[in-house]
Amino acid sequence: MLVYKHVVQDPIYCRQHYRKTQEAVITHKCTITDLLYSMSFRYFAVADVGTANKTTQSNYAQKFNASPAMVLCLGDNFYPDGVDDVHDSQFQTTWRNNFLQHPSLRVPWNVILGNHDYMRNPHAQIEYHYHSNNSDKLWRMPSNCYSFKSDGLGYNDYTNIGEVSDNGSHALVQFFGIDTNGCQLHVREKFPSTESELYSHIDKLRGDLAISNAHWKVVFGHHPLYTQGLNHGKVAKCLRSREYSYLSPDGNECSSSGYNLEDVLLEGGVHAYFAGHEHVLQQHSANGIYHFGCAGAGSEVREVTGLYGGMDPNIKLDWVGKDTSAGFIAVDVSREVLNVRYVTIEGDIIREVNVTHPQCKDATK
Repeated sequence: MLVYKHVVQDPIYCRQHYRKTQEAVITHKCTITDLLYSMSFRYFAVADVGTANKTTQSNYAQKFNASPAMVLCLGDNFYPDGVDDVHDSQFQTTWRNNFLQHPSLRVPWNVILGNHDYMRNPHAQIEYHYHSNNSDKLWRMPSNCYSFKSDGLGYNDYTNIGEVSDNGSHALVQFFGIDTNGCQLHVREKFPSTESELYSHIDKLRGDLAISNAHWKVVFGHHPLYTQGLNHGKVAKCLRSREYSYLSPDGNECSSSGYNLEDVLLEGGVHAYFAGHEHVLQQHSANGIYHFGCAGAGSEVREVTGLYGGMDPNIKLDWVGKDTSAGFIAVDVSREVLNVRYVTIEGDIIREVNVTHPQCKDATK
């Protein structure tokens, strides 16, 4: 079991929460599960952080003036071609020197692989999780697909996808990280096995989601299921759908089988999906699942629309940030609500979304 300590920074919250918990214990008005659910914590989601440059330095976290309990790092961790081995200097220069220079970001980083990470040695980033170079245990990627959970007090059990046996009945939230890179053509060309492996990953995810009784279920991967980007939108449809259509280079309409990940998330009762890949902040809700897209918090900001290949006029999302709005996502988790805020590199909140848990919605009717 890996444990991280969460310290709530707001003294008013601390006093209020202490009094509420103390009163509940004294009067016996709550169960242990109620106490666990009364807790809350904050995490950040960042994506495409693999380039340290002046435009996107990590001091946005300081400007936002908030400390997360952990970070979800959504792939493309090292540009342009990943790392060679566990001794690659980029672990130090791109990640530690750039982000961990800030005390507030010296927390567990739960990392997933992106397509750029596959260009050299993707397994090195998994090996780094176990290596002595990671003696502080802040880089966490025990495998390319894994799960962990929090009861609101900060305890986490890390398990490979497909090996989950505990239903997480006391977990406030359970996170499921999945390697989505089998849907990317240039990854499949270099690693042909990733195509069939992605089908296997999704099948195992289906089983783990069915077992989980966690209050919130959150899945994170590199590739979005919805994006307004023209080129990345094709990959999104491939990942999202059972079957999808696209135009060939000669202009003919073609159809192909997809990975059907959206149906698996729906069947498994997933509440939110976090992804990167498209260097634009985006948000969309579809069929009861909220999709949150991170921009290039530590990478390039693309010109014009910011969307790779331009904008697809046939795709309409709930919200798409401006091309210059690089940043990250801050999430406050409680039993009732996921409070999701989009934060620019200047520390400005440009969008806020409150996802109310379905059980809490029903209770208010």
